[in-house]
Parts: sequence; structure tokens; C-alpha cells
Amino acid sequence: MYCCLGLEDQKDLSYKYVNLLKQSGTQNFGNSVVYDKDLGVYVGDPGAKTVYRYTYVKPGTIGAALDTINTYQYKESVYVNTSGFGTAMAKSDDVIVITSPNSSNSYIYIGVLHPSSHKSFIVQQTISISSKRVGDAVALSGDKKWLYLSSTSEAKVYVYRLDDNV
Repeated sequence: MYCCLGLEDQKDLSYKYVNLLKQSGTQNFGNSVVYDKDLGVYVGDPGAKTVYRYTYVKPGTIGAALDTINTYQYKESVYVNTSGFGTAMAKSDDVIVITSPNSSNSYIYIGVLHPSSHKSFIVQQTISISSKRVGDAVALSGDKKWLYLSSTSEAKVYVYRLDDNV
């Protein structure tokens, strides 16, 4: 069954362009993006096997450009030596999922965000899936109990549930 929203369901939303994030020496910068209110914006670059983190700097504070309304400052890179790292990302509260799909082996990195640590992303679990490309897209439920991983080459979505016994 297909459904669509009618005009009567629309809310008044109006986004205005204010800035551009960019990084030199990248290959697929911006392939995936997630936001955390404390740690900033994570931007995936699967060609470079890297996820970059930027933080928002308010105008008038140290590090802010004087001629811009909003500015972002590069903070750190998360590099994992697996092909496609950063293809897709999802976040719920302090949990972040970063995928690395590949036809020979796919890896799904599940970590927690630590604002007080010198590294903001700390891997807690790695799911390895042999001989399948899984992780083209990812979703994590708001309660962090359900993880959904797509395999576009198979036209399937793999469903994982948090093990409460661990």
C-alpha cells in the first residue's frame, strides 16, 4: 500500500543556506552525514576510508570568522583501513553506526560518542558480514534497540536487535 502526504499535512519549514563544509584531499566527501549536538557534524568519505568531525563555532567567539554568519571548525578524523568506511552513518543519542560495505566483506562499526575523550568515536562492536555487500544505508531506532542495514545489490534489509543479555 502506498501513501503520500497531502498539502494539508505540511508544516511551515524554511531552511536557509548559511555555510559550506569542505575538506581538501578527499575522494567522496559528504557521502554520509550525521549530527550530534555536543560533538558536531560527522562527514563520511568512503573513498578515503575516513569520517571527519567538525564543530560549530558561534560568531564572535575565538576561532569564528569575522565575515560569516556561521562557521565550522575541523576537529578530528576517524580512519579505519577498510574499503568504504563512512559510506553510511546513523546516530541515536550517544550511539553511532558507521558502515563499510564491500562485496567480499562488509563491516559495521558501532561505537559510542565521548565528548570528554580525546577521541569522540570509540568502537564498541564490529559486525563482520562475509561475502555480502551490506551497509549501503543504515538506520538506528530511537531507543537504540534496532539496527537496519540495507544491501542494495541483494534488494534486502538486514535487521539486528540489541542483545539485552550483554
